[in-house]
Amino acid sequence: MTHPAQRIAASLALAALLLCLHWPTLRALTVDSPLLTRADAAAAERLEESLTRALTIFAAARGLNAVISLFQGTELDLSPAGLGVTVAVGEVLDPVNDLVERFSWVMLAASASLGAQRLMVGLGPWLGLGIILSLAALSLLAGLWAPGALGARLRRAGWLLAAAAVVVRFFVPLSVAASEAVFERFLSPAYAASAGQIEDLRREFEGQARELGSGEEAGEEKGLLGLLADAASPARLKSIIGRLKDSVTRFTRSVVDLIVVFSLETILMPLAMLWLGLKVLGRLTGRMFERPFERPFKRPGDQPGRSATSARSP
Repeated sequence: MTHPAQRIAASLALAALLLCLHWPTLRALTVDSPLLTRADAAAAERLEESLTRALTIFAAARGLNAVISLFQGTELDLSPAGLGVTVAVGEVLDPVNDLVERFSWVMLAASASLGAQRLMVGLGPWLGLGIILSLAALSLLAGLWAPGALGARLRRAGWLLAAAAVVVRFFVPLSVAASEAVFERFLSPAYAASAGQIEDLRREFEGQARELGSGEEAGEEKGLLGLLADAASPARLKSIIGRLKDSVTRFTRSVVDLIVVFSLETILMPLAMLWLGLKVLGRLTGRMFERPFERPFKRPGDQPGRSATSARSP
């Protein structure tokens, strides 16, 4: 096949691609096919479930932080009930309060990542195929007929745009599927146990807060630590603080597990999938596209390199 015939065939293929991208009838059968639509819907549903999980844990952590703040909301001298009790409560709960604040930031980042992925599921078909792939086809089409180095640059830009279109269109659905598989296989038990532990600890802290007082009106007037001074004996206070310390230990373990789960599911897995996709597409564009398809279209003046004969000659 002569070079002009190859160029004409490639031009017709690119024109057919543009028709599939922009003619509604052909687009419904190809890029908007029911198979791809179902895949996008499944990805959006999984992202919605993950976002619900993240927001639920975020709300539970903030609720627990509010309960902890009740313990720390009043400062008074508890000497009649036992020296050093107030300081002990603060020392126990201050690290938890700081940990909840940091955990809230992690959950906020995870929620933002999931929201961005959900947005990309909707934008992917339009941006990846309707815009970027169309530009890639036009660039390749112009590069087939442009002379010299300009044609080579246009063809190279076209392949890079085509690779970018594939990433934008298929990265999020594939990443969501991979993240969901990892979550169900490895992370779901840790998430269920830690999420339940967080909710149990919140109720436990609330119970311990109620245990410190004997009436709602007194609690409103003096605060929880004031009730502690009025109604609690030193032995009872030590028992409550001991349970608080045990709760703090379990809470810290649960928070660390949840940080690992959501960081892996919403941040590390998408980044790993993006890196892997870019590496694969880089190999494809470098080996499959440029070498077999670029060389037949090159003209003698298109950035000629040294031939094997000239390379061996002195």
